[in-house]
Amino acid sequence: MSNLVEAAILEISAHIKTIMTPFIEKIEKTDREYQTIVDIMKSMPEFQRLMAENENLKRQQQQSSRILQEPAIVETVSSLANVETEQVVLEVFPLDNASVVNVAQHVQQIYDSIETDEEDEETDDEEEEEEEEEEEVEEEVEEEEEAEEEEEAEEEAEEEEEAEEEEVEEAEEEEEVEEEEEEQSVVVEEDETDGFFVEINGVEYYTYDKENGAIFKINDDDELGDKVGNYSSGKVVMFTPSHI
Repeated sequence: MSNLVEAAILEISAHIKTIMTPFIEKIEKTDREYQTIVDIMKSMPEFQRLMAENENLKRQQQQSSRILQEPAIVETVSSLANVETEQVVLEVFPLDNASVVNVAQHVQQIYDSIETDEEDEETDDEEEEEEEEEEEVEEEVEEEEEAEEEEEAEEEAEEEEEAEEEEVEEAEEEEEVEEEEEEQSVVVEEDETDGFFVEINGVEYYTYDKENGAIFKINDDDELGDKVGNYSSGKVVMFTPSHI
């Protein structure tokens, strides 16, 4: 018999454990989540500020309690409690119809004035909103104009830079052309008797040195012309047409 009772108790305990275990785990999980939330709240500046204010209020309450318990304060409060007060009697008089009408009109006037004040406040609010909207629109227009002016200024600056660069490039090109022209238009001031005529590719030229001298063309008037080539170690090196 005892074995049956023990088996029944064990089986019931197992069933209870199986049924209650999920609930217990859920309660424990909820408790952990609650504790986590509490810890997070305690770490927040707002919560810490509230706790500090609460402590300050507690200290003020304690100070007030100590002050009220002082003998002088207790004696003053006791003396005030013993002061005789006069009884106030209120008398009610009946009102005639005219008085009632006047009161009703007065109340209506009060309501009308309140409604008028509310309407005025609404009108003022609407006007303020309209003014704010107008100011916002004006600010947007000003910002757009400023942005356009900045873009125009940037474009002008870029155009000026490009123009300056083009001018510099043109000046450099002109200098190069002038240098080339100066090189090509070398005026030979030496005596012509020191040089001699040479024939290259069936064309007659003039030079002062057949080893490393310059080669000049001869103009139609038999005068010495531009430099068209050089002798390099006895070899003829003629300039290309772009260098002449």
